[in-house]
Amino acid sequence: MRAIRTMVTIGLMPGILALTACGGASPSASPSASPAAAAQTLVDPASGAQCGGKDLRLTRDRASVVIDGACGAVVITGSHVELNLSQAQSLRVEGHDISVLNEKLGQATVTGQRNTLNLTQVDLVQLEGDDNVVLATRIGRIRFLGNGNTLNPSSKPAVEDHGRDNKVL
Repeated sequence: MRAIRTMVTIGLMPGILALTACGGASPSASPSASPAAAAQTLVDPASGAQCGGKDLRLTRDRASVVIDGACGAVVITGSHVELNLSQAQSLRVEGHDISVLNEKLGQATVTGQRNTLNLTQVDLVQLEGDDNVVLATRIGRIRFLGNGNTLNPSSKPAVEDHGRDNKVL
């Protein structure tokens, strides 16, 4: 009986192997995010990293990071973050208690609370969160959507205020 069972098992093996080989692509061959796209975003890099035109994403809490070079889109979702950044196309601050020091920026959007942006040159700042402070040497336009925010510019930006208790010093 044992010999028959062994012969049946051995006889079925080539068929099982043939079916397995014809089973189509393996799950790892399915489309997913390409490595090239993932390489275009720096996620939680070490301080001193070169941006090199890539996007930057900071997700860790209590991080202190200096980034060299120009960045694409910068998004901060962590809280209690300190970021020193030379240049970026855009900045989105979603966390709270974040400090950003930046020389040149296209647009900044702040949705979080109690953040401080110290900017040299920025085209547009949109404050959607509450109790944020923006210091800027040159700013093109400020849009307040949140409440209790403060802007201290050296220039005279265009101001749009749809919130409450916002101040331009």
